Amino acid sequence: MDIKLSCTANMVPGESLTEKAHLLRKMGYDGMAIFVDAPDWKDELLDEMLQMEEKTGVKPCEFVLTAGYYGHLMNKDPQIRAQALEAYKQSIAIANKIGAITEMEYEYRTQDPLPLFEPYKQMPPEEKELYLKIVNELGGCVVDGAYMLIESCNRYETKYLTRLCD
Repeated sequence: MDIKLSCTANMVPGESLTEKAHLLRKMGYDGMAIFVDAPDWKDELLDEMLQMEEKTGVKPCEFVLTAGYYGHLMNKDPQIRAQALEAYKQSIAIANKIGAITEMEYEYRTQDPLPLFEPYKQMPPEEKELYLKIVNELGGCVVDGAYMLIESCNRYETKYLTRLCD
């Protein structure tokens, strides 16, 4: 069995992704998950990620653009939902170029107010239809060599998609 270790870039000290990758390699890591706030995205970061494995031995294994609309693919506000969809499409395009995984969250937030949601609530049919439309649209953007994870969330983060059968 071949086990690979990765770490999220924002948990590693360093001024650049390459500097962080060198440190990770020294610590025995093989990969780096990279989350970039969408307004901070620069094409230079893509060039750095494309050269990272060759320069450092650490592969960028996951990439996601984040922003205030991260995890809001099912938001009731169509404008926020559209912003989230566009950010996920950009993440997929970048993951396609670097051969990495990207992820999408159906609904990503802490539950407020408590008590926690009932973890076995089902999606209403109209919500399920919208969800499947979004998943199919995003899935159609992924090319060979990249992957999109539909991140299952636990009952503390969402009221849906908490069971394997979902």
